[in-house]
Amino acid sequence: MKCILTDNTELPCDNLSRASENSSSDILTESESKIRQAEMMQREKDEKIIDDFKKQNIGKFDDVKIAAKNPLLFRITKNKKYGITDEKGTVIIPADFEIIETKSFSNSQGKHQAYFIGKSLDPKTSNLYFSDRGKKFAENFMPYFPVHPSGNLIKIQDSKGKYRIYNFQQKKYINKNYYDKLDSFYDNGLLLAERNGTEFYIDETGKEYVYR
Repeated sequence: MKCILTDNTELPCDNLSRASENSSSDILTESESKIRQAEMMQREKDEKIIDDFKKQNIGKFDDVKIAAKNPLLFRITKNKKYGITDEKGTVIIPADFEIIETKSFSNSQGKHQAYFIGKSLDPKTSNLYFSDRGKKFAENFMPYFPVHPSGNLIKIQDSKGKYRIYNFQQKKYINKNYYDKLDSFYDNGLLLAERNGTEFYIDETGKEYVYR
């Protein structure tokens, strides 16, 4: 195996076995060097994508970052607020938010699909959820909280403190019911819920089972 110093000098790893602890941080294995090079190449590609976008949208935005790559979307800054545009610079989520988070879920084809959460710094303000096409699909009065390991099911709280479960793959709530309490996570396909003082379980499809 070859070892590569941070100045790209290649040496047999055996020759470095007696290297001092002070110099060990300057040594990269061949595989680590390839990873670092790949990361640098990706950063360069991303910078070119951003530069090309800025040239096509001169003066329109204060700052630009890549928000998602499939489809290619950009997080833009304007007047210290954040929004999202498509690859041509058309705004799909207005720059009205102090924070925009990119999240993703596994769609029905098994591919990661992005969505966005627009937030205010005021904790009393709701968080708005948008698809990768800019369509608002949920308003949430609690922090982001997935209730399933897949990330495809999340807990949504309305302005009255009631809870529902949203399914990203199906792009809808799992049922039409509201709950006073919901447990943190599904366990063996069931989630403990409470309504009007009665506890019961709901499965991932939204069907309810009496708790005994």
